[in-house]
Amino acid sequence: MGTWGAGPFDSDGAGDLVASIRHGDFTFAGVEPYFEDDEYVEADGGQAALALVELTLAVHGAPHAPVLEEETVVPAFAAHLTPERTTWLLEQSDRVLSDPETSELYELWAETGEDEWLATARASVERLRALTAG
Repeated sequence: MGTWGAGPFDSDGAGDLVASIRHGDFTFAGVEPYFEDDEYVEADGGQAALALVELTLAVHGAPHAPVLEEETVVPAFAAHLTPERTTWLLEQSDRVLSDPETSELYELWAETGEDEWLATARASVERLRALTAG
């Protein structure tokens, strides 16, 4: 049974991402292949991008989801984060949230008619953009 909800960690892809951080297996090189196609981002890539946005916000001290409450997850992820990675992450998140024609995750949510997902995801991306603009 898969996990599916409007929150950034309410997907199997996000759960797998957090597990990889928890177990010390995470690398940005491991998620980069999701974004190699310049024209389309599959759902797994979208799930990863939005979870990474929330993780990056948590590194910057923003309130975060209970799944990140474990003491090791946020510091372990922070060790991989650089300003360049944050910029890259914002670029990929913009792709995920721009159009159902170029993002499978956006397309799947558009089919449901649920607007909560898009509003929540865009708000998180904008919070991260504001935190890193200075």
